[in-house]
Amino acid sequence: MRIASEIRVEALDDREQICQLVNSVWGAQYQHAPVLPRWTPEYFDWQFLCVPDAWPAICLGIYRHDVLVGVFCGDCWPLRINGDDTRATLLSCVSVSPEARHPAVAQAGLNGLRDWSEGNGARYFMGYVNPASSDAAGRRYWTTRRGYRHSFSTLSRQWQINPLNASGRVDAPTAGAGNSGLDDRSIDAAVTLLRSRMETLADSGIAMLGCPEARLRHQLDFAPIARPIVIEEAGETGVCSFYMLPTQGDAHVGFIDYIAASDPDGPLVEQVFDRAIAVMKAARCDRAFVLGYPNHDDALLERLGFHPCFPSYSPLIVSWDNSRPLPQEGAFCSPIYR
Repeated sequence: MRIASEIRVEALDDREQICQLVNSVWGAQYQHAPVLPRWTPEYFDWQFLCVPDAWPAICLGIYRHDVLVGVFCGDCWPLRINGDDTRATLLSCVSVSPEARHPAVAQAGLNGLRDWSEGNGARYFMGYVNPASSDAAGRRYWTTRRGYRHSFSTLSRQWQINPLNASGRVDAPTAGAGNSGLDDRSIDAAVTLLRSRMETLADSGIAMLGCPEARLRHQLDFAPIARPIVIEEAGETGVCSFYMLPTQGDAHVGFIDYIAASDPDGPLVEQVFDRAIAVMKAARCDRAFVLGYPNHDDALLERLGFHPCFPSYSPLIVSWDNSRPLPQEGAFCSPIYR
């Protein structure tokens, strides 16, 4: 009880503070990881602090003795699960300083985010954990919360590629490529294509977070971090949208949200992906990740040169409302890579 009285939780919109805390936690926890992204202020603006007005998003700061010791970020997404329309909070960068890790600190952050989620109609948390790591701290945390039920997804495994070694057919990025410099018509074409794919997935029975048009447009068109590439030819559209975060030195790591074309077997898939690879090469991006099925067909990823990776790193959904169903057979996923 004494520790609990020393803790307060409140909304935090100082992007520099958020970055400093999250990067220090990641640096300590994953210091031996082969790829360690450095989270940037632009990332937190894009995903949480500067989202469309009607889109609920928050970064919660957890303070002990008025010192920031934790950050819990999330935003609310529509979710249809087993025919039931509800909402879920997609979590990201849940971080607590190693010296401040205490059950009371974690509980304060979780309670704060749950209260905020309920106020926005959400009854689930979704996020990614590694259930088979030697440490497995994330798994223990999310699967041992009293009063919470959980399910791991059997879908959305990760794939990776080294853009520096990829055999793309474009030697250098075209002017403005991948820098959110697209006109409204190109963004409209990308939104139309991607929304159609998402609706097809939703109709398949997979529990996928819904992505309204305004949120999808924001994901595609937020300079300077969102990097959409769109090709339109003969009435068809190809899209590859991604973002990059710095790692060591001037190197980067890439995260791909979408690779799609009107004809998935046609040449536009390779063309738009080659342009994305060229942009990544120019930024010395030596690793890029993408989600597999159902976000992307596994055969397509193999065709483009990706390889499966992190087989145990999977989406997790938890609910604190016993009246709410969990996805059947672990079939759920997120429409963006976060």
